[in-house]
Amino acid sequence: MRQVANNELVNLLAANQPPCISRYRTTHRAHPENQQGSIRFRNLIRQMEESLL
Repeated sequence: MRQVANNELVNLLAANQPPCISRYRTTHRAHPENQQGSIRFRNLIRQMEESLL
């Protein structure tokens, strides 16, 4: 896993313009469920983008 640089952290914590969305989901450590995590995450992001439009 890559570390977050200080400037990246500052940007993430800076005030943002609305709409701001937080999405929490469960993760899996064991195979085969962990192989589907990135696909499910991309699908959730796509759904969130569509709902904002």
